[in-house]
Amino acid sequence: MSPIRLALLLTCVLDLAATARAEPEPSAPLAAFLEARVPDELAAEGLVLSRRNLALQIEPVGDKLLVSLIDLVTGRVVASTKLDNPPRDREAAVASVTQVAAALVTQYSGTPAPSQTTAIGPTDPLASTTQPSTPLPPRSSATSARDGVTFELNVGLGFQHLSTTNTDLSASLAIGFGTWIIPQRVALTARIGVVGVNAPGTHLGSLVYSAFLGPSLQYWIDDHLWLGGGVGFTTFRTSSGSSLLDVRSPCLFGAKTCDVNGVGIDLRAGYSIGPTKHQLNVSVEVVPGSYGTDPALALYGNAGRGGAATSFALMLGYQYL
Repeated sequence: MSPIRLALLLTCVLDLAATARAEPEPSAPLAAFLEARVPDELAAEGLVLSRRNLALQIEPVGDKLLVSLIDLVTGRVVASTKLDNPPRDREAAVASVTQVAAALVTQYSGTPAPSQTTAIGPTDPLASTTQPSTPLPPRSSATSARDGVTFELNVGLGFQHLSTTNTDLSASLAIGFGTWIIPQRVALTARIGVVGVNAPGTHLGSLVYSAFLGPSLQYWIDDHLWLGGGVGFTTFRTSSGSSLLDVRSPCLFGAKTCDVNGVGIDLRAGYSIGPTKHQLNVSVEVVPGSYGTDPALALYGNAGRGGAATSFALMLGYQYL
C-alpha cells in the first residue's frame, strides 16, 4: 500500500472516531429527568415531598406535561395540573415544572383532607383533578339566632266585632316574652294583646277594649314566614268617661266599668325580615273570645245569655330572636 493511501485511510478513521465522540449519548426521557430533578428543587425551597407522604409523577401527553402529586399511602393522585408547551431546554423545564409542582403542593396542603378533593374524571386527563369540595351552604344568621329567649312588641290598628255591631278602627298593642322550646322552629311565649278604641258612637262615649292573656306558640315555616296560636283568658271591657251612669246598661249600673270575661284563641300569621337576632315583622292577629254575657251589653245595654266578641288587628312589630 502506498504512503498516500495509508495516510488517507488513517484520516478517515480519525474522522469517524471524532464524529462518534461528538454525538451525545442517548439522554433519559424528559419526564423521567424532571421526576428526578424537581423533587430536589422543591426540597431546596423547603417543600420536602416525602415528609408530606407525597411523590411527584410527570407524564407526557402530546406536547404537554401532566404534573401530578401521588399519595404514598393510597397510591392515588391527590392533585394534578397540566403544563402547556414545556421549554425545550431541560434546565428551563426544571424551573417551570418546579414552579407548577410547588403551587400544587401549596394547594393540596391547604385542603382539609385528601378525601375532600374531587376528580373531574377521565374525560379530560389534562385538566386539574383537584377541586375544593363545595361547602354546604351555611345557615342564615336569622336561623342560627333562633335559640334562647325571645321577645316581641307589636303595634297597629284593629277593631272589635260584636254580636250586634263593629267598633271603629282602633289602636292595638301586643307584648310577648318567652323561649325557644325547639330551636330554630318553635317558640313558646306568654302573650298579652290589647285592642282599644274610643267609642263615641255608643250611648256611653266609652273607651272600649278587649284583651287576650295566655301562652302562645310561634312556629317558623322558614326564615321569614311564621304562624302563631294560643288559648287563654280574654276580657272585654268598657270604661265610662262620665260620672253619670246610663241605667239602660245593666252591667254599668252602680259602677264606672263593665267587665265581661271569657276564653279566647289567639291566632296569628306574620312575615319577618332581618339578618340577625333583631327582626322586624308585619302580622295579622285574630282573637275570637267566648263570654258568658254578651259583650254588646257593655255598649248598648241589650243583655243576652251568652255572646262572643272577636278582635282583628294588623300589626307592625319587632322581635328579638
